Amino acid sequence: MQQWEYLYVYRSRGWSAPGKDQNYHEASKWTTRIFYEGSGKDSADTLIDVLTQLGEQGWEMVSGWPRSSVLGGFKAGMGNSDYAGYTDEEVMVFKRPKPE
Repeated sequence: MQQWEYLYVYRSRGWSAPGKDQNYHEASKWTTRIFYEGSGKDSADTLIDVLTQLGEQGWEMVSGWPRSSVLGGFKAGMGNSDYAGYTDEEVMVFKRPKPE
């Protein structure tokens, strides 16, 4: 029977205020972490570079989804901004056949 090994890529980002008098925030750059065999490794590569490298190593993406860990509503210091639903995380799952 075919057996599989799995890997997942986790990306996250925050936001920052461009100025104290402005009532909005800007998304920060994504950070990418690759998890394989129980350990995480940060990657300075762009997502397309990471995906290309994984494809060259035989990994196939089987699932991916955005997540929001941001609660909605008023937050002190953020004015009346509501960031509910702001995508600040992405998860991608990959698999490849386990060597026999």
